[in-house]
Amino acid sequence: MNNDMNSNEETFESRFFAWLDRASRQPASPRTGDNGDPSDRLSAPPPLSDPEEIAEAELFDPDSFDDEELSSIYAETETSDNLPTFLEGQSDRLGDIPTVQQRFYDLIKRRLKDEIQQSPPLFPWETEMMAYDADISDVVSVDRVPGELWLPQLQNLQLPVPLPPTVFKSLLTRCQQVVNSSLREGSRLVEVVADLFPDSLPDLNYWTERVLIGETGRSEPKPLVNCPAYESANPTQKMVLSLLAAREILGSLTLRVSASHPRCTQHWSTAVGPLTIEAQYQPRTWNSQLRIQAHLPQGGQLQLQGDSSAARTQRPDRGSLSVELFDVRPDRTYSLEILLDNEASPFVFVICPTA
Repeated sequence: MNNDMNSNEETFESRFFAWLDRASRQPASPRTGDNGDPSDRLSAPPPLSDPEEIAEAELFDPDSFDDEELSSIYAETETSDNLPTFLEGQSDRLGDIPTVQQRFYDLIKRRLKDEIQQSPPLFPWETEMMAYDADISDVVSVDRVPGELWLPQLQNLQLPVPLPPTVFKSLLTRCQQVVNSSLREGSRLVEVVADLFPDSLPDLNYWTERVLIGETGRSEPKPLVNCPAYESANPTQKMVLSLLAAREILGSLTLRVSASHPRCTQHWSTAVGPLTIEAQYQPRTWNSQLRIQAHLPQGGQLQLQGDSSAARTQRPDRGSLSVELFDVRPDRTYSLEILLDNEASPFVFVICPTA
């Protein structure tokens, strides 16, 4: 029994090296193509008649690789010190040799990678290569921190008790970061308030739901009864007050227009005077229009941004400005950036047209 196994291993080993030797050293012979011109190709080994030999040869077809890749395979195989070790105890199928098989797979992956880089595949809806912008996260990661100029709006919030300026600024900063996101209203509120209550996420989710239910008029948040001031409130009362303030701020940053209500006006108090924004929506079967008119308390600029278009205007002193976008689509969000003089970053509002 052992003699038969040793004989089979010796037969396989000798047949394997004989095949490699024939494939690597056989001189090239001219081959005539369809157009009658000879072309140099690696000549194939003599035809195989044994089914097992045919199966082995199909695993490593030399015609599928160029000369450089073939030379690399043969060189590594013939000079490998580990090959005899791997051959011991292996079956008589060439595809089971780890060294050769791994090299074969590496060459395939390298060839596929090179071909994809040279000619990337197209999406089903593409007819040619197109450049796409980088993916944009739902929560804007830009560090957009409003300055002191925007803080007087705190006095306009409709809350049971006033918020401290530090809490209002923290909420306003987070509202600027999520106002243009595609998150649902409840998720936005949680994102805005979470930094103030990092270890109370379950309670925060619960009271966010209660605040949203209270907004519909079905019930009111109960913890605010007999709440004297934010500073002396308990953690639950502070959480509910913060959620109510976040809802007020996001509402002040959002202008909603529709076919039945095509005009919306928003006022914002600043340290240099009131800011007034008016959105006008003209829905049409073609070329629908969104127009923004703003009265700035000092010099600055407006930029109205859509999916693939933008409009910008500016003036050096206080007064009115207007920008327009055309081909406006309902149920899309359009951002309005207002950059006043001496401010480091723009202040963002959103306009939401609906059908």
